[in-house]
Amino acid sequence: MLLKKSIRKRLSKLEKTQYYPLEDTREMIARLNLNENFVIDKEEMIRLANETLREVDFRLYPNTEQDELIRCLSEKYGLSKDCFALGCGEDQLIDMLINVFGRRNKVVSITPTFPVYRYRTLLHGGIFIGVPLNSDFSLNVEKLVKEGKETNLLFICSPNNPTGNQFSKKVIEEVLSSVECLVVVDEAYVDFAEYSVYPMVSNYENLVVLRTFSKAYGLAGLRLGYMITSPRVAKPIATVAQLTYPVVNFALKMATKLIRNDDLVLKAVKQVKEERERLYNELIRMGIDAKRSQANFILFKSPINPKRFYNALVKNKIIIRNSGMFFGDHYFRVTVGTRELNDMFIKVVKRIINK
Repeated sequence: MLLKKSIRKRLSKLEKTQYYPLEDTREMIARLNLNENFVIDKEEMIRLANETLREVDFRLYPNTEQDELIRCLSEKYGLSKDCFALGCGEDQLIDMLINVFGRRNKVVSITPTFPVYRYRTLLHGGIFIGVPLNSDFSLNVEKLVKEGKETNLLFICSPNNPTGNQFSKKVIEEVLSSVECLVVVDEAYVDFAEYSVYPMVSNYENLVVLRTFSKAYGLAGLRLGYMITSPRVAKPIATVAQLTYPVVNFALKMATKLIRNDDLVLKAVKQVKEERERLYNELIRMGIDAKRSQANFILFKSPINPKRFYNALVKNKIIIRNSGMFFGDHYFRVTVGTRELNDMFIKVVKRIINK
C-alpha cells in the first residue's frame, strides 16, 4: 500500500528542509569539529560511571534521579527548584521552546550563530529572522530589539558559536528590558567564559538561560541539558510541554555526581583555558587571523584556499568545523583539545601553509 498523499507531501517538505550537517569522523584521529571535552579526566569519569551503574535501577522510571538533580542545581545556583526544567540535551529544549512559542511564527536570533535555531524554526513552519552581528562580532542591539518586539522568541548564544565571544551583561540586560518576548540566552559554553547572566532571572520574567552537560562536564554522549528561568515559565514547560521522563536515570545520576565533584570539572576548564591561549598564540604566530574566544574553540580565517586547507587536514586525519563565509571571509572553527591533540593540529597546519 502506498503512503497517502498528505504524508508524501509532508515527507517531501522534510527532505527539502535544512538540517544540522554532521561530518564523518570515523577515520579521524583528531576529532576537533564538535567542541567535545577531551580534557576532562577520562579515568575519573569511568570511575564515576561505574559508581552510577551500581546505584541506579534501570527497571525504574527516573523520578528520584530527576528530583535529585533539580535539588542539586537549586543548591548550586541558589534559586528555587521551580526555576529549572530538564531536557534530553540542550537541543531538545531549543526545539521544545520553538515548538511551543515559535511554531508558524517568527523566531529571531543573530547571525552567524548556532544553526539549530534556524533549522528547528523552519521545521516547525516558522520564519527565522537572523540579525547580523556587527563586524567586530558585537550585537546590533537596535536591530535586535526592533525584531524582538515582533516575536515571542529571541535566541542569543553567549559565548556565541561560532565566533567565540561573550556579550556583555549590560547589553543582554538592555535587550531584556526593551522587549516582552522570551529572550533565550544559550550559555552552552559559559563555563569557559567570565560570567553568566543566570542571576538576572530573578529580575526578568522573560529571561531563559540554557545550559548543557555536554561541554565543560564532558557528558556529550548522555544528552542532558537544562533551563534556568522564572517559575512562571519553567513550571508549565517542565510539567506540560516536556515529555514525562525526557532524560534517562544514568545521565541524571552522572550529572549530579559531577556537580558534587566540581573540582574535576574546574580542573578541566582551567586546562582548556590554558590550551586555548596557547593555541590562539600559535595560530597568530603562523600569521593566521584567529579570534579571541571565551569558549572551548577558536574561530580563524582560512589561511589558504578553504577547500584545499580542509581537505589537507582530513588527509592527515584531523577534522575541524567548516563555518563558511561571513563578513567576506571564509572561517573555520577548531575545538581546543588536549595538549597532544592541539600539538598535532598545529604541526599539520604549519606543514600545510608552508607547502
